[in-house]
Amino acid sequence: MNKLTFIKNLLPIFLVAGFFYSCKEEKKIDFEPYVGPVVVSDTIEGIFTDSAHVQFFLKTPQQVRFQSEDEEFPNGLYLEFYNKEHQKETTLKARYGYYTKKENKWFVKDSVVLINLLENRKLETEELYWKPGEQRVYNDKFVRITTDDQLLTGTGLEAKDDFSDYEIKNPEMIKYIGDE
Repeated sequence: MNKLTFIKNLLPIFLVAGFFYSCKEEKKIDFEPYVGPVVVSDTIEGIFTDSAHVQFFLKTPQQVRFQSEDEEFPNGLYLEFYNKEHQKETTLKARYGYYTKKENKWFVKDSVVLINLLENRKLETEELYWKPGEQRVYNDKFVRITTDDQLLTGTGLEAKDDFSDYEIKNPEMIKYIGDE
């Protein structure tokens, strides 16, 4: 038997074996999508603008960015807000922060302090939400507000994000500074 005849005789066997091999059931492996951080940055300072107008300045020891473009600030953050006259108007400081891109909403907690520098108002609370698109901050937690002449406490807050106007939902105490 020559080589050509031998190969012709083996060809049907290889074709049948190939057919059965190709019909073999394939195992599909389902992978869980990765949801962890895609970027972790240390010591961030950034200016956020809109149409060349500085809106706010951010300083944080660590920023964690996720695939969803959400951002976490696990070691705290400090923000400065600027008005249309380019004046630093308000500051916000917290020990933890989280930004949700889809909702365009910020959440800060743990020793939150919001100060309107132009009107000398200070808010202290444990949690605060900020919706930049709606220009408002809010919460349903205990709040303490100090002005030049008052100390106010209560639960729940709705306010403009520059803290120029606010409402305590459930006021508890109003004390006029200088009163005994």
